[in-house]
Amino acid sequence: APSSPSSPSALPAADSEGELMKNRLTTARQGTDVNELREAIEEAEGLGLPEEEIQPARKLLAELEAKAVHGKEAQKKLAAAVERRELEELRVAIKDAEAAQLP
Repeated sequence: APSSPSSPSALPAADSEGELMKNRLTTARQGTDVNELREAIEEAEGLGLPEEEIQPARKLLAELEAKAVHGKEAQKKLAAAVERRELEELRVAIKDAEAAQLP
């Protein structure tokens, strides 16, 4: 049976869409924008990309989210130590802020 004219083009379109999504995931993983990364993961899932393609992005997302939580906690500690003017508490809070890479 002869193939329909649309059959050959359907597969490359799917492949190129998958490749575009892989590129988007890679680009999102290179940045630190949690929302962009989350959106890229959701789109990759929607396109049915294999889990092994998505997993590194999921891992990075979890790391970025944990870092954000740690940073917020460190920021609160630092603000409290400054307010109380406790030198030792301030030293510890500064070390925590540095570890969280607060600006």
